Amino acid sequence: MVLGTATIEAQTKKVDINAVAAEQTEALRQKIKFNDEQRDEVYKVFQRYTERKVKIKANPENSDQALAKLNYYRDFRLKEIFTEEQYSAYLALKNQ
Repeated sequence: MVLGTATIEAQTKKVDINAVAAEQTEALRQKIKFNDEQRDEVYKVFQRYTERKVKIKANPENSDQALAKLNYYRDFRLKEIFTEEQYSAYLALKNQ
């Protein structure tokens, strides 16, 4: 019974992570127009970002440093995916 509960909780968290990643991707797509291939890559970035962020928040030791690294990862990956113009628009949105 306990194992089943843990599995359900893990599945629920995965669904939540996927939902958050999808929301973030679509919100960004509304502001910065990008194609479907870019959308899929951006979704993967936000999915991984959200997974890691949940783990960091679960262990608050060194969380500031870990979050800074995680934010760097997200921005680095988005820079690889976006055109220069799209990435500039992303940075402008991020700094608002």
